[in-house]
Amino acid sequence: MKRELMNKLEQHASSVSKVRILLQGGLGVGKSWLMKTFGSKNYKRCIYFDFLDPEDDISFQNMSYAQFLDVLEDRNGIVRSNAHTILLLDHVHEVSSVTYLLKEFITQFPKISVIMSSDFLNPFNQKTYIKGLQTFTVYPMNFMEFLYAMDEDILCHLLKRTQFQELHSVHQELVYLLQEYMYVGGMPEVVSTWIMSGDYQVVRKTQRMLLAKYHKHIQQYTDYQGARDAMRVWRMIVPELSKSNKRFMFNHLGPNMDHATCTRSLAFLERLGLVYRVPKTDEPVSPVRKVRNGASFKLYFYDVGLLGAQMGTEMSYIHDHSFILFEKGCGALKEQYVLSELISNQSVAMFYYQNRLNVNSIAYILEVSQCAVPIQIRLLKDKQSKVLKAFNTKFNPAVSVNFSLEPFHQEGSVLHCPLYLVSIFGSKLQKLLSQENTLLAN
Repeated sequence: MKRELMNKLEQHASSVSKVRILLQGGLGVGKSWLMKTFGSKNYKRCIYFDFLDPEDDISFQNMSYAQFLDVLEDRNGIVRSNAHTILLLDHVHEVSSVTYLLKEFITQFPKISVIMSSDFLNPFNQKTYIKGLQTFTVYPMNFMEFLYAMDEDILCHLLKRTQFQELHSVHQELVYLLQEYMYVGGMPEVVSTWIMSGDYQVVRKTQRMLLAKYHKHIQQYTDYQGARDAMRVWRMIVPELSKSNKRFMFNHLGPNMDHATCTRSLAFLERLGLVYRVPKTDEPVSPVRKVRNGASFKLYFYDVGLLGAQMGTEMSYIHDHSFILFEKGCGALKEQYVLSELISNQSVAMFYYQNRLNVNSIAYILEVSQCAVPIQIRLLKDKQSKVLKAFNTKFNPAVSVNFSLEPFHQEGSVLHCPLYLVSIFGSKLQKLLSQENTLLAN
């Protein structure tokens, strides 16, 4: 695998004398692989410790630092303070006392770098401050990383150059690979399964096994009733995304789920890194955060492949080259894909817009460089977005974007961008808006 976050980790490591990194993200996104690969590439010695090792019969919760060091040395040999050594702590969210253990370790071995992995339930906050700790969020593999895994390095190079005339010659090839990605998704275990087997049925089986792990993951970190409540929210995501407006409604969860319980269950799923909330905005102008309506939101997964597995999307929808079936039956997958790509390698504020009559919905409002950028997703060439035109007439944004399967072209301030460019689009858009609305051109 080649993960774009690896470059950010190495850039950070080159700018500090000692690495103190926390990798956070949901189950199965590749945190352990990243930390191990980063350690082996950049340090002579790696001291690895997994707080979730299934073979362990040791209780870490009330472990003293002396006991922790004994176990660490028992498995890795004598620990010596050395600038060429890194400590890798996996699944630190399992131990509430990990901040105490880590502070003691850093005090005794100040030259050793440290990198940890956790979900969003991690125990680090302002009260447990660790000097120099830098947090990075790990997401599923985006389309570019999927292409690297498929040994499509030449296509990746062309995509990064974003020379649109060059991309015209490989446009159809990229569309077909995108169709594969829309089914496989970006969970590393699933991508590996696809590369090894090339069998869509095996891929779907792997995805369902991962979804089953998610269910167990939910049950592991709360009591029986809390798990039941969280699972009711989880199972309602697909039915809500199947509606025309895709808005998640708490009152659809049943009479036994009051608002406080719904809110608590949703927040729990977010901390586990299993769901992503996109709030509605009534006034899509910058700064969007100040006018968002927190009571109205859409709820997505983090990975398009897992959402497709949960929806039971058939291969015929994905591989329909006319995209008529896909446009009619897989609207949620389009939005999930664009969302996952936009958040995969940059910190962006995402919203959606719907007028007061709850019609004329804009899929996303992306806040970039103090501009609110409307984003629509239309796959079929003959399906022009009247909604986007009406939005532009009313709010007059500097730039608006229509993601489709057509090659890049521009109509006034509307950019028609191919879906396979979404993951690198945000940074390009920032440059575009910082140049006084000089639109992308070659």
